[in-house]
Amino acid sequence: INAEYMGHFLSVYFFFVLWFCVDILFAMERKVRSPLADHLRRLTERDPMKLKDVTDCLTANLNASNDYKHFNHLKFPLLEEAVKKFGPKQFLEVLAPFMAEEALQFPKYFPRPISLLHAPRLTSSTDPSYRSDFASSEFTERQCLCILCNAFFCTFTDRPGNDCRAGNSDLPSINFNEMYTSHPNPDAKSAKLQMFLQYFETQRRRCPEGSSGLCAAIHAETETEEGQPKQKLRHITICRQRASGVDWMSSDKPLGRMTVHDLGKSIDDAKDAIRVDFANAFVGGGALSYGCVQEEIMFSVMPELNISRLICPRMDDDEAILIAGTAQFSKSTGYAFSLGFGGPYDDSETLDCEGKTSFITAIDALDWRAHFPHQQYSKKAVMREISKAWAGFNWPGTPNTVATGNWGCGAFLGDPLLKALIQWVACSQAEKELLYYPFDDPNVQKALQQVVPLLEGKTVGNLCDFLLRGGRVTLATMQDHFGPPPAPTHQPGRLKSN
Repeated sequence: INAEYMGHFLSVYFFFVLWFCVDILFAMERKVRSPLADHLRRLTERDPMKLKDVTDCLTANLNASNDYKHFNHLKFPLLEEAVKKFGPKQFLEVLAPFMAEEALQFPKYFPRPISLLHAPRLTSSTDPSYRSDFASSEFTERQCLCILCNAFFCTFTDRPGNDCRAGNSDLPSINFNEMYTSHPNPDAKSAKLQMFLQYFETQRRRCPEGSSGLCAAIHAETETEEGQPKQKLRHITICRQRASGVDWMSSDKPLGRMTVHDLGKSIDDAKDAIRVDFANAFVGGGALSYGCVQEEIMFSVMPELNISRLICPRMDDDEAILIAGTAQFSKSTGYAFSLGFGGPYDDSETLDCEGKTSFITAIDALDWRAHFPHQQYSKKAVMREISKAWAGFNWPGTPNTVATGNWGCGAFLGDPLLKALIQWVACSQAEKELLYYPFDDPNVQKALQQVVPLLEGKTVGNLCDFLLRGGRVTLATMQDHFGPPPAPTHQPGRLKSN
């Protein structure tokens, strides 16, 4: 009998081992399906092209998806509004034909399937000096343009947008279909569509008359007729990594410098720093839908960030995503429901081909809307947030400053002081300076001005010992734990306003 039970046990055991191995191999081999081209080819044959031809193409592409089988009379009111603001003649006679031709270049730009990006599993979790290897994918700006043109025409038929996700999968949406409908949040969607059209138009103007795609002037290194060097092609790199193991309570690294900026200043002003994207676990969040706060605005004024949505499944609790090399093409006005299109933006001073580039790190905070917010002070929750920030800041070969702010403290109900200290811990462990932007919250600015002197001369381990004790974070609880602040010295403090 024992032998019989042992045989059943081994059969079940080996079945689960085999299932696990197959699951891992399947995840490693997941690829992006090629976009649908049939309806785009017919669109390019329309002369003159009409807006109904564009919407008919969108409808046909969306109906090719199982999630849209029952939508035979789709409406695109916000696309029509955006085209009206952009200029119908310019859009239909110039921009839309260019975008369709560019989208059809997908097989040329991507002769091999695009793999989804997964962070490597850690092989060590106890050595504080251990740094996780990270996975990365690189795209030229021309490839990015091709992908986004396909997303505009909704040709990724297995990835229709459904509440910011690709159906019920673990992937973000990539097609623009949710931005074309009037509900919900039509004003923000309209503004974002204008930003994307500005991106497409800017890239079109970089090409000579009669050519498709970004031109040889971007590839070549020879001189123009005016004797100036021709612009080189930018590369956009997307990296993904897990937090490496750190014995936080024992870390003797000193807390680094924190610069608290004036109210009204923005993280986006820190072009030379790693800028923090207050991300959704599905990177980009509602950028291609109704979203209208920090992450969604960033992904709209810098459309190439959305390439990460094509290849990055939902982030785990210990993961972060870094996107380097993206350019800003538009300005925005307002915030949230008052978001507006502020016109074109020239990002040439931020980016060049001699090593100067942009760095955006995406980290998703815990969402306390469906939970008791006081649970964010628990050891488990604080440790999760420290690991997330550590994964987002500990990138090799990046600037030594991190620009951040009230991460997860809006709709997600995070405590701004707690989140500021968590980010300070991770930034100090990575030996980087923290640039903190309170945005429009004077209470955060005042709290940091009171708290930072208490931590003069303290280490990462000292602050983690306090944060991981599981209690509320206030000035009073910190004074009880650390004692009164040290006497002022003539040496410059860690906190300064700017």
